[in-house]
Amino acid sequence: MITIVTGGIDSCKTTKLTSLYAESGRGDGFAMIKRMAGRHVRGYDARRLATGVETPLVYRSGFSPEGLEVACAIGPYLFADAPFRAVKEQLRAMIADRVSPIFFDEIGELELAGSGFDDVVKELVASGLDLFVVVRDEFVSRVISRYGMSGCHLVESI
Repeated sequence: MITIVTGGIDSCKTTKLTSLYAESGRGDGFAMIKRMAGRHVRGYDARRLATGVETPLVYRSGFSPEGLEVACAIGPYLFADAPFRAVKEQLRAMIADRVSPIFFDEIGELELAGSGFDDVVKELVASGLDLFVVVRDEFVSRVISRYGMSGCHLVESI
C-alpha cells in the first residue's frame, strides 16, 4: 500500500510523516528537517528515521559551504552531492533488505522533471513494499500519474 501524506507549503507534512513512522513501530526512511535561521530556511537535513542521524543535504544558495559539490538544484536550493548519493544508496539498501514500510520526504518538482530522487522513487514503487511518501498538494495528481500510484491512500497533514 502506498500512502501519500499531502498538504500545502508549511502544513506539517514532515511532522505527520514522522508521527506515522513512530506510530507504525517499524520500517525506516528519511524525513527532511528544515535548518532555520529565525524565520528563514537555510537548508534541510536528511534524518534517517531508524537512527535519528541527521545529515545536511540541501543548502540555500548563499549559505552553502565553500567548495560544495552540487548534485542538482531547484530554485535557490542546492543538493550536496555526497549526501544525495548516500541517501539514494541507503534507500536502495532498504529495498534490497525488504524494509517495510519505507518513509520518504518528499517527491516534488525535481522528481516530476525526471531529476532528484526520480530514479529511486520509481524503484520504491516497483518494489511493492509499503510506502509513505510526502507530496505537496499541488503535485499529487501528477505524482500519482508519473509513478503509477493509482489506488494509493491520501492523508492530509493537518
